[in-house]
Amino acid sequence: MNEAPDATFSSNLVDFARDRLDRLGDQVEKTLNAADVDSVHALRVASRRLNECLVVMQPWICRRGVRAARRGLRQLRDAFRKVRDLDVLQMSLSSPPPMLDAGKLAQLEGLLTRRRERELQSGLKDLKRAHPTSVVRNCRDLFREFRDEFDDAEQTLADRFTVLFRELADGLLAADPRHPEGGDLHETRIRVKRTRYCLELAQRIEIIPETGLAERLTELQDATGHWNDQLIAARWISRIATRRSALANETAWSRALLEYAAHRVAAAEEDRRLICERWPAIEAGIRSAPLYQSAEASPNPATAPAVTS
Repeated sequence: MNEAPDATFSSNLVDFARDRLDRLGDQVEKTLNAADVDSVHALRVASRRLNECLVVMQPWICRRGVRAARRGLRQLRDAFRKVRDLDVLQMSLSSPPPMLDAGKLAQLEGLLTRRRERELQSGLKDLKRAHPTSVVRNCRDLFREFRDEFDDAEQTLADRFTVLFRELADGLLAADPRHPEGGDLHETRIRVKRTRYCLELAQRIEIIPETGLAERLTELQDATGHWNDQLIAARWISRIATRRSALANETAWSRALLEYAAHRVAAAEEDRRLICERWPAIEAGIRSAPLYQSAEASPNPATAPAVTS
């Protein structure tokens, strides 16, 4: 833990939160104007980073306001969830699968492009209905409130991180993919993301120095994300292949798509196997992390909220 007497964790937290809020506002504008792959992804990431800031600040600001702000951020993310899924699927087709020749691949890509356009138009409507300007304003007001209301010792904020990280990390460890019921890694994927963001936020505001754990959590997030992308791809492709028009009129194309969907499911299973192999190192890194160990001595364990996505 950083125990320097001149540490200003709270000021660093406000500065970081405001920076991410500015980025969110920029990405909202870019998405409304273009909604390309990068802007959609950046908008979703910025909203998640802001969510972690609000969770940390919660004991010192209006809880009702925090709930409303987090709900608004979630609505911004959800507006483009299907668009993001389709973007990832289309990018994965850059290496043509063996069961799809050039003609079949072009047919699939054309259909996915048209579907993305429909989902994009729906997402833009959802984004506007979420009132992003109000979400940004509400977050800004909450950050100002935290700046004005936080009058505890800076170590109190550091203690807040230890409790939050311990709770998030315990939730992640409980989602061990090696358990017999651990075939669905969705919960693991969500929890590793939250744990990583909490750890990185503590590093960014200089509560703890950078360690290798954040890098390992990033690798695990990438691995579980890739697993999830495989399943999403299989679901989209199998839905296309099993439409009655495809089954009845384009039998060869439908069969090739189903083979490709099965290929993606098999790849997901291989991803899961590799994640299980990496898990012991991840678990050891979490349990030995200073934030995790120091949580046992934290004086305010009750300040940590329940883990939510």
